[in-house]
Amino acid sequence: MRVRGVATQLTDDAAIIAASLDDPDRFAQVYEKHAGKLYGYAYRRVGREIAEDVVADAFVAAFRARHTYDPGYPNAFPWLLAIVHRELARHHRTENARYRALDIPVGTVRSRLNRARRRMRDALDADPARSSSAGNGIEDRRWSLGLAGGVLAALLVVVTVGALVRGGWPAGGSAPPPVTAEAADILRTAALVAHEADRPVPRAGQFVFTETVASPINQVQQPDGGFGTVQGPRVLRQTWLSADGTRDGLVRDRPYRQDGAGSDDLVLPACPAVSSADAAPGRSCTPQAGFDAGMPDNPAAVLDWLRTGVSSAAGPPVGSAAAPVGGVADALVFQRAGELLVGGRYLTPGQRSALFAALASLPGVTVRQQVRDLANRDGVGVGMADGTTLIFDATSYAFLGTTNSALLRQATVDEAGDVPL
Repeated sequence: MRVRGVATQLTDDAAIIAASLDDPDRFAQVYEKHAGKLYGYAYRRVGREIAEDVVADAFVAAFRARHTYDPGYPNAFPWLLAIVHRELARHHRTENARYRALDIPVGTVRSRLNRARRRMRDALDADPARSSSAGNGIEDRRWSLGLAGGVLAALLVVVTVGALVRGGWPAGGSAPPPVTAEAADILRTAALVAHEADRPVPRAGQFVFTETVASPINQVQQPDGGFGTVQGPRVLRQTWLSADGTRDGLVRDRPYRQDGAGSDDLVLPACPAVSSADAAPGRSCTPQAGFDAGMPDNPAAVLDWLRTGVSSAAGPPVGSAAAPVGGVADALVFQRAGELLVGGRYLTPGQRSALFAALASLPGVTVRQQVRDLANRDGVGVGMADGTTLIFDATSYAFLGTTNSALLRQATVDEAGDVPL
């Protein structure tokens, strides 16, 4: 998709990148929009000086690979973040190779480099000529949006003459799955990606539509007369939850990937066990809303909120004075988070981001590489031992679902039964 002769300010990253194929200066808009957050992400991992180089290299690579960008994704942040991940991995490989060549422990070399950098900064700060010479000091290399255009212009010059440089840039913009990624790092990255999502908040009276691939758990009688559970065949599940809890919802199941197959519909009363159609005046009712605006959107508060809503085996809410925190309690918190993410309820970008960040603080969370969700999508799993596993795309860090339910899409609609295009 190419956009020719565009003169207006575009806001859709896909349209901007397409326009930049004919007008390279357009790519500056992508840089100005995302460079600050990407630098902050890299800074927290490798420090200021290296983060600057990593992000600069990542944008040069993105610019050269912009023809590979999928126009179906209006937000380029996950794509750019994957490239930053690749550049960070490349930096670590190069750095470790140099340390091995020096035959000095990695920690020793890093400590010496950090001390040298501090001395260099102190010397530059003390130099009176520095204050009158723009652009010469480290502190002048800022990643604020106001200065992004000038830095990008330099990058574009590098790319323009790049044909004279051999050694090669990557042809595509996606990074390989991290082979040694820590669970907390994956969750924090997913939080960063989730925060950038463009998700309209449902209005009162609307429904939250969620489409998943699920595998129901069926109870079967054993030969000895007892009962056990068995995982049933996969179904395509469509759920409509009333955003404010004032209207009956709907669950519709049909066999997965069987066009024309019949469906089973189940009405979800606005008040559990009390249909809104025959609710008597004065009868107590606690609506089950599909959107909880009161859910916090900062990690610490979300963790407390999750613990309050989970009951331990002994009865008291997890995290209360009567219930311990950690171990089984944290596994229950992780399980509840998974249910929120795939159970049909709407989370704002801030709430979803805070949820992932909160889970990153739990001890005992581990990584499962090369997992596959129920929709047969490959990803990387993060979860508790013998408990819920969350699955993320290994390059974009988009949330795919859990091992029990694959999240295909979510949207807001006006009526139960409406299916978005």
